[in-house]
Amino acid sequence: MFRATVEEVRLKVPPHVGAVEASAAGPVLRIGIDEAEWLTSYLIGLGLPFEVLSPPELREGVLVIAERTLASHKPL
Repeated sequence: MFRATVEEVRLKVPPHVGAVEASAAGPVLRIGIDEAEWLTSYLIGLGLPFEVLSPPELREGVLVIAERTLASHKPL
């Protein structure tokens, strides 16, 4: 789920990559891919705030990258 408008997400996600659907909580991206690592990088690269609702492996992958990034950027 994105914290953006449906139009903003659709501008960044071509239809051949996934379907952007409106929901009461915000735009949802439905995408069929088995490579969670690729999808994690793709979502982060969109530059839009998002939350992974499922699958758990993708959510975990996002958390791992976030933790690594935070650990690498502690105040000097």
